[in-house]
Amino acid sequence: MTDRINRKKLGSNAFFPVGKVMGLVLLLNLGICLGKLLVGWSIHSLSMVADGLHSLMDALANGAGLAGLWVASKPADKDHPYGHQKFEILATLGIAVLMGVACVEVLSSALGHLGHPQDLPHPDLFSFLFMVMTMVVNGWTSWFESRKGRDFQSVFLTADSAHKGSDFLSSAVVLAALAGARLGWGWVDLAAAFLVAGVIAKAAWGILNQAQQVLVDHTMLDPAQVAFAVKSVPGVLSCHRVRSRGMPGKIFVDLHLYVSPRLTTVKAHALTHRVMEKVKRVFPGVREVFVHTEPSNSPETGV
Repeated sequence: MTDRINRKKLGSNAFFPVGKVMGLVLLLNLGICLGKLLVGWSIHSLSMVADGLHSLMDALANGAGLAGLWVASKPADKDHPYGHQKFEILATLGIAVLMGVACVEVLSSALGHLGHPQDLPHPDLFSFLFMVMTMVVNGWTSWFESRKGRDFQSVFLTADSAHKGSDFLSSAVVLAALAGARLGWGWVDLAAAFLVAGVIAKAAWGILNQAQQVLVDHTMLDPAQVAFAVKSVPGVLSCHRVRSRGMPGKIFVDLHLYVSPRLTTVKAHALTHRVMEKVKRVFPGVREVFVHTEPSNSPETGV
């Protein structure tokens, strides 16, 4: 027999905790973006303008992410019996794509300056203080999203938290470029622009790699650990064909187990439900467990 236990379905209210976090992050990104672009243009700093474009892509990605998360929060329906969670992954991919666009824009601008003289940036005290302030904001935002990503088991928040970590590093590079400009080293600003592009590209690749694991149904749980937990349930003789997929907090597991052929249908059914609950207790991120229960030919050996 094949049985399934559904966890309590998540309604649209599941969107609001994550949505509120992303809304706050969106507002912060818009403010930082506007500030970097205005200050960067005013002091003729290519690296600071590049970092401003980076923040602009962040804001656009946050907007797209909010839309994707809203769809992902919808409960399962007839056309989507496993839920809409992978829409969150599509939103996560949107972050990576927009980061790629930002990287291309930064590289294009930097390469355009290689063969032409460029104005030496002339940073003032305000530009230094502004970049320090953005680093503080990015550091806090990365920590905040990481914590909330764990609390809500949100792949999107976790990915965006990693992205904010790259923002912190790129802002540090820009700050170093401004210091170099004050010393008369105009080439440092151009080099920093290339470094910012590299930071963006590395973060985008990390996000793509995480997203593809979900899309191709990468194994989420160690089959041996799941089998060990299942076989600890009294009455289970053996467990095999353990598979898992999904994403953190939304894992689906299916497995086969052997039971004594002398068990009645009612008792075998009850045992199956105990196995499902055991898996969910041992692995909190599991949302659904699919179990195929079959009689053993040899109760002593479980095969």
